[in-house]
Amino acid sequence: MLNIAWIDDPMDLAHWQAIQHAVLKWQPHINLTLEFIDGREGEPGEGKGDIRISVQGPGNYSLIGTDAKANDPWVPTMVLSVRPGEERFEATVMHEFGHALGLEHEHQHPQANIPWDLDKVYAWYAEKGHDKATVDDQVLGRLPERGHGFTRYDRSSIMHYPVRNELTHGDWEVGHNLELSEQDKAFAARIYPTP
Repeated sequence: MLNIAWIDDPMDLAHWQAIQHAVLKWQPHINLTLEFIDGREGEPGEGKGDIRISVQGPGNYSLIGTDAKANDPWVPTMVLSVRPGEERFEATVMHEFGHALGLEHEHQHPQANIPWDLDKVYAWYAEKGHDKATVDDQVLGRLPERGHGFTRYDRSSIMHYPVRNELTHGDWEVGHNLELSEQDKAFAARIYPTP
């Protein structure tokens, strides 16, 4: 069982239900029971959130897999500033929950071979407020093959950032992936197998 807790006070029930709906798109592909609880102080779920979600804060991010266990129990392990009704709300929640399940960024796959135009990439992300170190860490850096259970590279993965054509050499791009790919589903089933 994986307890997923809302830790913000007050609770926005409609927002929480929209998050649950998006997270549950992973459910058929993993052998985990997902339990959604109220993780606010003094509430029934107090201290029981394996994944602790806040919707307050800048950006959208999640700790990866069991890194959440090393985190302070009252600090969020996932921040979702995206709001229901926004165009990519569900895709963003599914992406961040993929990280919580232990999945890494697909555009950083060792065999991705994206023909980045580095100067344009750094300039584009700088306009969005990201420094070079963040871009290197979250966008350009390749994951090591050792220690990771990779499948073949998947341009359709929910874990793949969009790649704008103008940020690459030649004619190469990936749009916004809005659903779990077949490979996402198969990989999740492999790391959380049915006994």
